[in-house]
Amino acid sequence: MGQNTTRSDQSLPGPVARLVPAVAVIAVLAIAGCGGGGTKTVTQIGTQTSAEPLTKAEYIARADAICKVEEAKRAELEQQVAELAPITSGETGEVAALLRKQADNQRAEVKELLALGPPGADAADLASLLSILGAEITDLDDWADAYDRRNAKEIRSSQARVAAHNAEVSSLARGYGFKVCGGPGITGNLTRFR
Repeated sequence: MGQNTTRSDQSLPGPVARLVPAVAVIAVLAIAGCGGGGTKTVTQIGTQTSAEPLTKAEYIARADAICKVEEAKRAELEQQVAELAPITSGETGEVAALLRKQADNQRAEVKELLALGPPGADAADLASLLSILGAEITDLDDWADAYDRRNAKEIRSSQARVAAHNAEVSSLARGYGFKVCGGPGITGNLTRFR
């Protein structure tokens, strides 16, 4: 796996759109994580300032506020990918950069969600959800690396892992009671391959 291969069945020939369409990248950006990345503004929204632990309802409201604020960042990345469609072999570096940006945004968002401090009774459930988001971030980084190498097989594999983690996060988030985090579109466009 550590080999640098240029076999035609693994390297992206001509337009990448024939193998991994821009819509797949857009879909994953649309569904990645709870909804994007974090900022200093999110810290002000999401940081618990009292010594009292948050109730479940308070935690959900604050976490959903973090996710809602970050939807605009994700939407901007989605638009940038849409403008590349169809992705050509010369644009794979741009796609990799956008995937890395989504991974960075998601890292910041997870940090903000961790800073909230979960309700004690729910700590294990929320830790599990955030752990899966962490795995998804690693997958986003791997996906970006695959685009850098223009390796179609790795691109598809990374994309599938992101989608699987996303489905799991969505299920857990909805089951916990989130309204925005893990929200609409979690599986949407991933089935629209050409």
